[in-house]
Amino acid sequence: MSNPFREAERRLRRLREEAERKLQEEKERLEREIIKAREEAEQKLQEEKERLEREARKAREEAERKLQEEKERLEREARKAREEAERKLQEEKERLEREAIKMREEAEQKFKEVEEAKNRITDVINNGAKNLDPKDVVKALDFFKDNIPPEITEKGKEYVAKIEEIKQQIAQIQDALDIDKLKRDVLRKAEEFCEEYLKEKLSFLTAIELKGVPQVHLDFDGKQISAEINVFVLLKDTEESELEQGWLARLSVHAVQEIGKLVLPDFQMKIEPNENFLKDKFEEIKKEIEAKKEELIAQLIMDILQDYLPPLRALNEVIKIFG
Repeated sequence: MSNPFREAERRLRRLREEAERKLQEEKERLEREIIKAREEAEQKLQEEKERLEREARKAREEAERKLQEEKERLEREARKAREEAERKLQEEKERLEREAIKMREEAEQKFKEVEEAKNRITDVINNGAKNLDPKDVVKALDFFKDNIPPEITEKGKEYVAKIEEIKQQIAQIQDALDIDKLKRDVLRKAEEFCEEYLKEKLSFLTAIELKGVPQVHLDFDGKQISAEINVFVLLKDTEESELEQGWLARLSVHAVQEIGKLVLPDFQMKIEPNENFLKDKFEEIKKEIEAKKEELIAQLIMDILQDYLPPLRALNEVIKIFG
């Protein structure tokens, strides 16, 4: 008779063995699935890696292609722009060369006309005639204006501008131009500058209820320049039209200098009273003026030599109306 306990133990052992067997089989199955899943994942990862590498390579190749195309496009544009710039530069060079040739020809023609005009003027003067052709004078004065020597001062350039005004007036003249009138007109412009200078410097007289009326006369013979300077002192309220009868004192200076000497020449300043007025007022006037001698007269003479003589000398080299 079988032992029930033993039978139960055997059955229990079989069940345990069966369970262990199934557990082992499940473990092995899971391990196989894990291996398979890992292998599939690695395969997919490799495939994705290869796909991304292909796409990256394709994108790089596309970028390089576009970059090369853009580079070639820019090179074509740069070459086209360079060729266009070279073409325009060549055209501009040719235009400037044509203008330079034209300007040179015009300058040569103008110089020729000026030389002919200067020669005609010289012939007229040498022959003792008194009149000039206004057209010849205008050409000569144009040449003078366009060839101002570098030593001409700013005041000298203002004087040249005034001579240009004379030229504009001459251009309107149809008849012959009087040589002496031309000389006087040119000198008068310098005299006006001198008188304006003196008027400004004589303003100190207002402090003693007086005023000064300057009169300057210049002469130039091509070798030397002379200045005759007179200053009439009037009562502050006296009209300039009454100068001949109403002056209280007169300052007078005569100075001469050669054109090659731009230094202050010796000069004497004379101050004389009007005998019709009280001498005590004259002494006060004389004292005030003598105190301003350097500023009034010496500086004016130097201005004449430095500012107005050089343009006159340059003008006389172009058109010898002063000898």
